[in-house]
Amino acid sequence: MKFPTIGENSTKDKIISVLSTEKFISMRKLYSILKARYSLSITYHAIYKTINEMVKNKIIEKHNKFYNISHNWIIETKNFIEKIERDETSGIPPAEKLFMGELNTVTFNSQFDFFNYMIDFFTLFAHNGDRKFYGCFYHLYWALSFEGEKFVKFKKMINSFKVGYLLCNGSSQADKIISDYYMSFNPTANIKLGVNCTETCEIFVCGNYIAQVFLENKFRRKLDKVYTNIDFENQKAMRKLMETLFFTKTKITLIVTKNKTLASEIKKGVLEYF
Repeated sequence: MKFPTIGENSTKDKIISVLSTEKFISMRKLYSILKARYSLSITYHAIYKTINEMVKNKIIEKHNKFYNISHNWIIETKNFIEKIERDETSGIPPAEKLFMGELNTVTFNSQFDFFNYMIDFFTLFAHNGDRKFYGCFYHLYWALSFEGEKFVKFKKMINSFKVGYLLCNGSSQADKIISDYYMSFNPTANIKLGVNCTETCEIFVCGNYIAQVFLENKFRRKLDKVYTNIDFENQKAMRKLMETLFFTKTKITLIVTKNKTLASEIKKGVLEYF
């Protein structure tokens, strides 16, 4: 992802500033506004070259002879800034570090923080692995709560995998609905519910990477209660119940390792159920 320079008052910054208020304008009009608004001593050819570079980097979109800021670039920039802010305020390290050998353990204080993190983590899990997912869940992760941009990221994450084999300890109505929800986005997901596969932890494999998720026993019991008793007919009560669960203070630990032999054994164990 390419960003215009920050704090250097560059030509690219000025172009972004103009296009933020002027939609779908021609190169010549853009050049005129830049000259008038900023008293730039720059040639038309130099602006033309800069604009084409920004189009190539997908910062700006060209529609016939008119230019506009790329909406995708705006969303990516916003997500990037929010991620920096989240990492700084939460103290949770970026998921990239788990695949760079800089650390192998991350601890979360709520399911809300954990779920948000795992969208980015699983996307990187796919790209650093072989895009084949093998997983053992205690309960399927609650994807129905993602809205707006989080929903777009969730959908992108699901489709980062070309095939998936998921076992789930739970078999509640909630697990069944979430299972159908997963498969509606990626038909290559194979899911088996009611399998006793998470006695000590949840475990996921992609390529040679292994991720283990440890939940506190008290929180496991709360998950069981919520997933069993949730009322899908009462949307207001369901949302309140899930929000209570999401923000419950608990300790969730993610451990990532890379071991080809162990990963192969886990894959074989999962595939026995399919």
